[in-house]
Amino acid sequence: MKTRIKLQFKAEAVYLEAVRALVLHYLKRVGVPHEKAREATLAVDEACANAIRHAYKDEPEGDITLLLRGDATTLEVVVADKGASMKIPATKKKAQQSTVRGVRAGGFGLPLMRRIFDDVRITTGAKRGNRVRMRMRLK
Repeated sequence: MKTRIKLQFKAEAVYLEAVRALVLHYLKRVGVPHEKAREATLAVDEACANAIRHAYKDEPEGDITLLLRGDATTLEVVVADKGASMKIPATKKKAQQSTVRGVRAGGFGLPLMRRIFDDVRITTGAKRGNRVRMRMRLK
């Protein structure tokens, strides 16, 4: 059985709690084990938070589109925005340079996404727009 949810919401952190609840429920519904569903929900939350924090940082309003698509064998999640194109670290090593001792905060989102999902692809427009596509094999 294929299932699909498409949600568009304002790029404001106040909506992330509801988005997390929807994502977690959806992941469990398509058969993702509970612990993996929690981790994947956190990864989706990070992708949405990155759009809010980085793509729309200088804009008072913007929208994020979330697409959840799954069947018995594959889950696909897409987070897209029309904000400023983000600079994506070229390597995993660069993305993981954050330290607990406080050299700089943040930077854990991409490594988390890559650890949880089997395939993570990020595309950015020349000046505007970002798209994070994450895929996971379920069986």
